[in-house]
Amino acid sequence: MNGASFTKAYKIFFAASYIKNRPEVNAKKVYETLAKKYHPEWVAELLFLSEIDTYRYAKYFYIPAAKKMLQIPPAQELFKPKINNSLIRSILGCYTTTATMSKTGEKEREITATIEIDDENSTPINEIMIECINFLISQTRKSDISLAKMENEAISVHSSISTVMNSVDGKTNARKFVTLLIDKLFDNLNKYEKLIKSSEYDSFDDIFS
Repeated sequence: MNGASFTKAYKIFFAASYIKNRPEVNAKKVYETLAKKYHPEWVAELLFLSEIDTYRYAKYFYIPAAKKMLQIPPAQELFKPKINNSLIRSILGCYTTTATMSKTGEKEREITATIEIDDENSTPINEIMIECINFLISQTRKSDISLAKMENEAISVHSSISTVMNSVDGKTNARKFVTLLIDKLFDNLNKYEKLIKSSEYDSFDDIFS
C-alpha cells in the first residue's frame, strides 16, 4: 500500500469510526441525511459502517433508503410494491450510460464509457445503483455495436430507461431485472429487520437484568 492509499484508507476508517462512536441522536442525523440522496463521497465509509455499526446503519440508512427507492412514505411499513412501468422508470431512470467507440488502428478500437447519475433521485444504496447501471450497459443494442465496428469514425451508443423501454424485449428485460432487484433488496431488508428486533430485545433485557 502506497502513501496515498494509506492516507485514504485512514480517512475512511477515521470517518466511519467517528460516526460509530457518536451518541444515537447524532449518528441518526448523519445516517438519515445520507439516506436522502446518493453521496458518492461516502460510499466507502457506508460500506465500512455496514460492518462496524450494522444496527444503526440498517435502521437509519438502509431501510429509509430502500423506502425512498420503492416510493414508500417514511412512516409506512415496508411492503413489496407492484412492479409496473412507473416503478421501473423511477428505479432505472436516474442513470444514462454512453459508450464511445473510436478506431485507433487498423483493427483496434478504443471504447470509453461515461455514466451520468441523477444524485438527487438515485438510490443512496451503492450496490443497488451499480446493478442498475450494469443492467443499462447490458442493454446496449448489438446493432449499434456492430455499426461501430464497421464505421471508421467514432460512434456513441447511449443507453437509458427510455431507449430500453422502446422495445418489447427491453421492457421484458427491465421488468425481470427490477423484480429480481427488489427480491434481493427484500432479502437484505428481512435480515436487517431481524437484526434490529434482536438488538432492541437484548437492550430491553439489559435494562431489567
